[in-house]
Amino acid sequence: MDRPKSLLRRCYVLGAFSVAALAVMLLRSTRDVESLAADKMPATFPAFDVATVRALEIERTVQRDGKPAKESVRLERTGVATWSVASADGYPADAKKVEDFLKGLAGVRTRSTPTTNAAKFGEYAGADGYTDVRVFTDAEEPFLSFGLGSSNAEGMWSASFLRVDDPRAAGSKAGGAMAVGPEAPAAPGRVVVATGLDSWPNRTDVVTWVEPRLFAGLTESDVTKVTWAHAPKTFAGTLVRGTKGEKDADDPWTLEGDGGGAAKPDRAKQVVSAFVGLRLATLEGVATDAASAAKYGFDKPDVVATATGKPPKEGAPAPTYGIEVGGKVEGKGNWYVRRVTSAGTDKWVFSVADYDLAKFRDDPKDVLEKKPEPPAPPAPPAAMDGEPAMGADAAPPAMADAPPAMEEAPPAMGDAPPAMEGDAAPAPPAMEGDAAPMDGGAPPPPAPGAGEPPMGDPAPPK
Repeated sequence: MDRPKSLLRRCYVLGAFSVAALAVMLLRSTRDVESLAADKMPATFPAFDVATVRALEIERTVQRDGKPAKESVRLERTGVATWSVASADGYPADAKKVEDFLKGLAGVRTRSTPTTNAAKFGEYAGADGYTDVRVFTDAEEPFLSFGLGSSNAEGMWSASFLRVDDPRAAGSKAGGAMAVGPEAPAAPGRVVVATGLDSWPNRTDVVTWVEPRLFAGLTESDVTKVTWAHAPKTFAGTLVRGTKGEKDADDPWTLEGDGGGAAKPDRAKQVVSAFVGLRLATLEGVATDAASAAKYGFDKPDVVATATGKPPKEGAPAPTYGIEVGGKVEGKGNWYVRRVTSAGTDKWVFSVADYDLAKFRDDPKDVLEKKPEPPAPPAPPAAMDGEPAMGADAAPPAMADAPPAMEEAPPAMGDAPPAMEGDAAPAPPAMEGDAAPMDGGAPPPPAPGAGEPPMGDPAPPK
């Protein structure tokens, strides 16, 4: 390659590196400017102490069967660090999730205020309107009220439009609850472009506020035994964990019962993992008596599975963690499930995805290192009258290569064949000079030729 072309190529390479470096610097500087600007932006909401909050409500409009419908969730404090979902029969909420959301409101910042004209508020809502959020302290009216609108505000993926309600405005749902001060809104409500808010819209789903695992804290290493039964196929199995030897990579497992034996470690771990990882898809309600239990199909369970844990101390009973799978949720791929633990049968009814329950509908023998051989076919029936019995798989009797031996020698040539039973013996052929047959019948026809025997026959005796 000549020198001019080499220099030109080097220029191209250096130019490409320069453009890439410039782009990195611009992007980094943009992020730094945005971060610095966010620190200088005013807080969207007034400061408050999370410990004083007693309730949180979230409401939104969704489409069901082509029609708008309201969805809402209400969370209430039940203790210093405990919460419940009041709108779901008081099911325990995940306190960390609730308080993290409330603490996050302190980090919301206002970038701009597009409008304070209430008539234009609808222009900044989402497709189904605002998701309304209300925070309560000791007052009946909310201390804080705002609506989450559409995202990607002003072309920024991290920004959203918020409708901030002014509690001082006449007729406001939050009227009189918020302290008036420099940080309080100066207008009777406004729409702002805000950053720092967790804008996930599906906040009315109960599952987002609770622990989704059916057995929180239970790990695979805690399980010493798993028993399950699938009534429709009469499958039932029990896996028991053994003691790992020096050369064992995994704990050994054994399938107990008829046809059981050593289990494949990976297959056994899959069953244990399926149980430990069970997650609720929805919270359906409660079953407190036989009638309500039958409503969900628990009177005829499809699957019953139980895991046994390690005793908390020597001599103490081992804890158990169980599930009953009832009927299938109409129109969905989920099944009704309730917990059965050492403390008794839980009143809560969940739905669990069908694929999460698949391992408990499989044949337990699928986990074996070697499946048992199929049973031998039944023996053929006993022989009758001294003859061998002919079974379905019996071979036909062998054919003799030679014809059976005759008891008597065949008659000499020229002699009459032996008479058949029930038939008269045929008369011998008439010989020359012999008398006619005794029975008066017609004499046999003359032999061909003039008194000579037929061709191929032996000559008559002299």
